[in-house]
Amino acid sequence: MNLENVDLLELQTSYMKNDPTTIAMCKALSPQFRKLANETKACLIYSRIDDLDEVALDELAWQMHVDFYTSDLNIDIKRKLIKESLLYHRKKGTPDIVERMATTVFGRSKLKEWFEYGGSPYYFKMEVEITNQGASEYQLKLLDNLINAYKNKRSWLEKIEIFLASIGTFFIAFASVFSEEVTVYPWSISSIDVFAKLNISTGVNSLVETSTVYPKI
Repeated sequence: MNLENVDLLELQTSYMKNDPTTIAMCKALSPQFRKLANETKACLIYSRIDDLDEVALDELAWQMHVDFYTSDLNIDIKRKLIKESLLYHRKKGTPDIVERMATTVFGRSKLKEWFEYGGSPYYFKMEVEITNQGASEYQLKLLDNLINAYKNKRSWLEKIEIFLASIGTFFIAFASVFSEEVTVYPWSISSIDVFAKLNISTGVNSLVETSTVYPKI
């Protein structure tokens, strides 16, 4: 039953559908039930993050203790931070979560630990794309706060390398030309195979042997 389109009279028995009092009550209460059905949606919060306004998002971020959150962030970024806040808290202090947070707020980001680029122990650096966010003093300070909020306490940020990505359309065309040269030489004999029939005759002489046994009797 869909409460948004509920008709209480349709739920009555065939006898009650003809009762004037029942008809009047159903006509009066059906609109109230529909209104109530729409208002109950407001009780759904986490499943409606994509539909909440910024005021509700700011309150929800405070409730869920989103470590890196400012009211001037883009509303799409706010929604993503709130949706993944539980995951961020579980993995807080790991390189993966620092990298994911920087990617969420700024763009493609990569964290490299000291042994990956020949740095000093316990240091790391960040490579961050600023194509969509820019690299103003405020943005860099924001990035620094983000890193400090999610990195572990024993690791230290050595430097931030920023880069821009150019997006464009390239048209590439090519053509191939093929040719073939065939040289035909006069026919010549390269080998001769000879086949012949050979008949061989053999003969055997019969031998007669006489044996004499002595003494004769």
